[in-house]
Amino acid sequence: MKPERPFTFFLLGCRNVTFRELTIRDGALWTVRLSGCDDVLIHGVRIDNDLKLPNNDGIDLDRCRNVRISDCHIVSGDDCIVLKTCAETAAYGDGCENIVVRGCTLMSTSIALCVGCECMAPMRNIIFDACVIQSSHRGLAVRLSEGSDIENVLFSNMIVETRRFHHAWWGSGEPICVSAVPWDAERSIGVVCNVRFTNILCRSENGVYVEGWTPDRVQNLLFENVRVELSRWSRWPSARYDRRPCPTD
Repeated sequence: MKPERPFTFFLLGCRNVTFRELTIRDGALWTVRLSGCDDVLIHGVRIDNDLKLPNNDGIDLDRCRNVRISDCHIVSGDDCIVLKTCAETAAYGDGCENIVVRGCTLMSTSIALCVGCECMAPMRNIIFDACVIQSSHRGLAVRLSEGSDIENVLFSNMIVETRRFHHAWWGSGEPICVSAVPWDAERSIGVVCNVRFTNILCRSENGVYVEGWTPDRVQNLLFENVRVELSRWSRWPSARYDRRPCPTD
């Protein structure tokens, strides 16, 4: 059997969960994975992972409901905070909803704040507010790659700094990325709708990227008081936007 890296914390089907004022270092895989959990509070957690290790996400919310994350500091080689609805946890809930993330500082070799791309059930009613993102490959992302839907997502009052890394890492320095593109040719694709970006200040090596696999896959997308300042400071060469995962890649 192929050896696998472990999750540091893996809570499955739990209720009334609190993580408070905890420091975690060098997570091997998804550091804090919550699947099918309800009524979760995560406050004042520090996660300090290796920026060169793939898949060592900070916090993964999979099919969770009624979650509050606040005042955390997360450094990770993969997504800092990411929402998912994975296929293998279908028995633990119909979706991921009612999520609030506020007041966090984040650094990632992948995406700092992400909804998707594993989406086998709906994700809805999500608020990200008052976070600072530094030196990340992508900043704010809604990435739908499967047949369910993502709706009602608010990003507000953010400072975002993104840069390029080696091409082996997904991303290309996009401060904001919204996509509805199937993972591969065998999968269908749902709809991303009602997503708002308000009061966002970005400094980046690339621009904002939005893609729908067909014109109706991204609906009701709003950018309000969003500033993007383009600059170059990393050693990696210029590149186009990164569409992975995608049937044509």
